[in-house]
Amino acid sequence: FRYSVKVRLAEGFSVLEEWGKGIHWLTLAEFWNNAPGEDYTFRVTLNLNKEQGGPLLWNSHAQTQAFDGGPWTDVWESRNGTAPVPLDEWFTIEVELREGCAEDGLYRVDLVELGGTRHELMAVRGATHHPRDPAPDGFRSINPLKLYTSGELVNYVKGEGEALRVLWDDLSIATG
Repeated sequence: FRYSVKVRLAEGFSVLEEWGKGIHWLTLAEFWNNAPGEDYTFRVTLNLNKEQGGPLLWNSHAQTQAFDGGPWTDVWESRNGTAPVPLDEWFTIEVELREGCAEDGLYRVDLVELGGTRHELMAVRGATHHPRDPAPDGFRSINPLKLYTSGELVNYVKGEGEALRVLWDDLSIATG
């Protein structure tokens, strides 16, 4: 499937740049190929991260989880610290995700600024389903509009008198 959506990281995100801690969990989109509690749990996520004292950056990973709900295990991770993370201005995210194994799976994410400048955020050829799944059956849960993070991060933003707010517009989804 492919989708595009206009995004605006509104008030609250600017204070994250000032936070002295690292951010390793701020999810903006998530795609499940078998959910927790099912055999062969697998997800791909689009995140904002930052190293301690550093700027916000784009990150994605594909992860598996044991049936018993054990820890997440990275299958692959892709980071982009050179593309912009526009704050309080509109931009478009374009995502293409094709189910496949390490050789033919595809996860591609582009950011298009308001003026039309395009940035490749992610271009991963890798597994987009659990590597041991003998009969992968597609993405069961597609979350293209998501804001999910830790309580610690939310409490920091709240303590700064802000709230994390994401605006989305013009969602377009295509399959095939």
